[in-house]
Order: sequence, then C-alpha cells, then structure tokens
Amino acid sequence: EDTIRKRVNKYLFRLHVNGKYQQPADIYMDYLMEDQYSLQRDDMPYLLEFPEIFQVIKIDDNSQVKIVLNQEYAHLPLEFYTIDPHDKFISQGYKKVVPLKLNEEKILDIQPVKKGREQLIFTIVKGEKERFYKKLVWVVQKD
Repeated sequence: EDTIRKRVNKYLFRLHVNGKYQQPADIYMDYLMEDQYSLQRDDMPYLLEFPEIFQVIKIDDNSQVKIVLNQEYAHLPLEFYTIDPHDKFISQGYKKVVPLKLNEEKILDIQPVKKGREQLIFTIVKGEKERFYKKLVWVVQKD
C-alpha cells in the first residue's frame, strides 16, 4: 500500500500553493465508494486526531492553489470539495460538503474555504484501468 501511495502522491497530480508543492495529509484507497464523497473504508473524519501525520497548509484569499496533472490523468474529471471537520462532521457525515471550482487553468477557487481553523480539501479519483479509488486529502488553514 505504501508503494501505491507514493506513486499516487508523485504521479497522479500535484497540488501547489503559490508555486510550492504540498503533499496530501493522507491518501485513502478502496475498491468501493460509499457515495460521491467517501470510500467504503474512509477515516477522513478522524484525520485531525493524528496531527503528527500531516502538515497544515497555510492559505489566504490571495493564495493560488493550482493542480498540476500528470498527462496520463489529464482527461479525468476532477472534483474538489472542502469541509469543516470541526462542524459536526463525524455525527452528520458529509452533509456540509462545499464543492470547489476548478477553472480551465487548473486553479482551484478557495473562496468557500472557511477562515480561522483547519479545513479539509479533498478529491476522489480513479483511472480507467485502475482497481482502486483514491481519495487525497489536504488540511488547510485560511488566515
């Protein structure tokens, strides 16, 4: 699984904030999706309980969050979302997910991300010939 995570992290696509590459806080993989936002085995609601495994990415309203795609994945439809993990996320699930817009230049609109505390940005992808869905999650804090 670690080898697959490294490949996903390195080759699938990269998230850059103001030109600097930002590694996902975690990558979840599974054969099955529960719904549009989650995999069957998905620990994202508990991610913030383990701060030693991720680095919070600091952003502000002027930050440029760009997605750099590997050519092999350039045709995949990408959808990104944000959620406040402090806002009854565990008890209410994904009811308060907010979609983020990705423009033609692959710049992510981060305006819907709340200010002042950690937020999660995530996406789920699966290549045409791949067996696993991959959910990449970043922890951001908007000042």
